[in-house]
Amino acid sequence: MAETQKLATILAADVGNSEKRSVPPVNLMVKARGRSGPAKIRSDNEKRAISLVRYLRTIGYEAWIEDMNGREIEETVLMKAISKSPA
Repeated sequence: MAETQKLATILAADVGNSEKRSVPPVNLMVKARGRSGPAKIRSDNEKRAISLVRYLRTIGYEAWIEDMNGREIEETVLMKAISKSPA
């Protein structure tokens, strides 16, 4: 139950952050497999997607990021892209 509340908090913050963006959103899908079944979470915020993946891994899920075409995106490549983008 507490895990669900933490995830809801993260998702609520994602909605708030995506409205403040000055660049077009990148559609990402965070996917995970765990004890309670599969999860799919859409995010338009790259940093939030990485945070979600890391959080899901800490609670025992196997998690990864995909683009909207189903191709897996490496986190290191995504982090480099974020650091190069203008603030």
